[in-house]
Amino acid sequence: TYILDQKIYVPSGQVLVIQPGTVIKGNAVVTPSLATALIIERGGKIIASGTEECPIVFTAAADPVDGTYSISNKGIWGGIVILGKATNNLKLTPNGPYVAGGQGLLAVADGLGVVEGFATSIPQDRYGVNTSTMVVAGEGVSQSFDDEDNSGILRYVSIRHSGAILGVGAEINGLTLGSVGRGTSIEHIEIISCADDNIEFFGGNVNVKYVTALFGNDDMFDWDCGWTGKAQFLFG
Repeated sequence: TYILDQKIYVPSGQVLVIQPGTVIKGNAVVTPSLATALIIERGGKIIASGTEECPIVFTAAADPVDGTYSISNKGIWGGIVILGKATNNLKLTPNGPYVAGGQGLLAVADGLGVVEGFATSIPQDRYGVNTSTMVVAGEGVSQSFDDEDNSGILRYVSIRHSGAILGVGAEINGLTLGSVGRGTSIEHIEIISCADDNIEFFGGNVNVKYVTALFGNDDMFDWDCGWTGKAQFLFG
């Protein structure tokens, strides 16, 4: 069992490996901007490959993981965010310039965005690439999308009681996928009692299989910004 007590970033070039049977508990939110979350940056990877008999569980710190923690407990911690470099349809006009929170203005530049809920525009919170010639701090210009982008593996993973407010007026999703490429494997996932969307795609072309979405406050499955992946065996 591990306690997630802040936003943890897995940077480009680094890999976070989580063994089957691991339980990760996110501390409850006190200040929205400090909500606990796990963010896989562009170029970083997560290898969370559980098994049917021994899944990986992300849940709230107060959850004893014995079935007694009510499904009404939502938005207790942040969630999981995976960011990649695959295709999206973001254009600075009319989708920018970026505004923190839930304003729907996600574009920093053409092809480059920040997922809903984050109140900053630091490079670690961005997805996609800058396809324009406009200079953006920390980014190259006139870049190309990578649809084979590989952000790792999520397999037999349960995400529970997430969806906390990270920025003013904007919640994070249970599982947020920003421009995640089809080189990433996501299958046998359940997302339970999320205060926002259980799973949301912001562009990208990642495929998902065997996804269960239960007791969320908003959409079970949501996609924006031109996601073109495949989804198979869904239950809500």
